[in-house]
Amino acid sequence: MCCLCHPPTSTRPLLILVLLVCFLSACNLEQDASTNSCQGLVEVSYAKVDPGFGAVQMISQDEGWAVGSSNALLHYKASRWAALETGFLPLDDLSMSSVDEGWAVGSAGFLMHYHNGCWQTDGSLVSSVAITPNPNLTAVHMLSNTAGWAVGTRGAIAHYDGSRWVWVESPVPSNVNLGGLFMVSPTEGWAVGDDSTIVHYTAGKWQNVQWTSPTNMLQPSLIDVYMTSADEGWAVGGNGLIVRYSNGVWSKVSSPTNNTLLGVEMVSPIEGWVVGGGVILHYSNSKWSQVDGKGALSLSMISPAEGWAIGGGSILHYVNGVWQKEIQLGNRL
Repeated sequence: MCCLCHPPTSTRPLLILVLLVCFLSACNLEQDASTNSCQGLVEVSYAKVDPGFGAVQMISQDEGWAVGSSNALLHYKASRWAALETGFLPLDDLSMSSVDEGWAVGSAGFLMHYHNGCWQTDGSLVSSVAITPNPNLTAVHMLSNTAGWAVGTRGAIAHYDGSRWVWVESPVPSNVNLGGLFMVSPTEGWAVGDDSTIVHYTAGKWQNVQWTSPTNMLQPSLIDVYMTSADEGWAVGGNGLIVRYSNGVWSKVSSPTNNTLLGVEMVSPIEGWVVGGGVILHYSNSKWSQVDGKGALSLSMISPAEGWAIGGGSILHYVNGVWQKEIQLGNRL
């Protein structure tokens, strides 16, 4: 007879207690293992972090994320940036639709999904058009937790419908890389890329836009785009190129630099910032002016009075009217 199956009556309460403890311990171990597997992120010193971060987004004054061609993510919370070591492929951009939800994109169509406090790989990108091998994804913009777009090399465009990412038909040839993206609404958006390419999403499809591009033989790339509304926006790129969208037309405007411009963000229709190689520009009083020589690859403004920028191994903080270096990555402070 099995003593465990039919224990003496006097020992049954003790056995039940032991089994209950074991069951609860097993549940806790399983939960801990799931949590560790889910998070998979260990904080490391800035000195151990590859300095190649190229995209930052602040969700609020109290929280933000940064990604790049690095071995880590950067997370801003409780008034400090934490470097969290990962085993991810390089990431080029991220877009957070809320504190609890977001996506990051990168090499070979690589996707990371942030959900319920976890960054996890997502292999749900499928082909509705023939794209082989997967292009690099260079920009992503989430409109909500269930809708978003991404663009990349070889003219690639992908759409997220809340359940999966799907490649969609692109109007640009495969020798043109798209690098900047901004969605105004679920029915309208813009993307920019090589050779001063501008494409517009409207009436349910993406289409090329003809505009008065620079006349030099080698047209500089447009790298980033930001819309303040459906009627107003800006794009920036190589050789200090700045173009403005107004009255239904994109046109080149005067730039104070020939440096490559990599990121643009407006805090209002009449004020904004651009970062690039060794330069930071400010738009006010209807003109762009150079205000700093630190330079960065990406920026995220919280308000007209505060923002963050990242690039060149540095994290810059805009506060009290000045851009100042907050952290140097890859080296001890």
